[in-house]
Amino acid sequence: MNTQESMPSRYGTPRRKEAKPNMGMAVIAALVSGFVAMMLWCGLIQLTGWEIGFAAWGVGVVIGFATLWGAGRTGFKPGLVAVVVTVFAILGGHCLTGGVSVFTGLWLILGVGSALRIAGGKEKP
Repeated sequence: MNTQESMPSRYGTPRRKEAKPNMGMAVIAALVSGFVAMMLWCGLIQLTGWEIGFAAWGVGVVIGFATLWGAGRTGFKPGLVAVVVTVFAILGGHCLTGGVSVFTGLWLILGVGSALRIAGGKEKP
């Protein structure tokens, strides 16, 4: 009974199992970077009085890269962690400044899309 992992590749070398993502480190990295990014996002809104969309996009990018670094590889689970933390970071930054605006949905789409693309990667079929 050969499984695909133990079958040799077409070049004759055995296939290696892909390493699983380190989800503990991914969650820790996402939470720490999410808290820092939320505070910076909140501070920027309070300092300028404007919601600068590129900063919300940056929140997603920072959390996505931190989650990827913590997990060690891309995948569905690291992507999901990055998305959840990004949503809480962007909404948390808004709540700390006094509420949400008309553009909150757009900022969420930009931030979540970036975090998911970076940490989630592109799965092989």
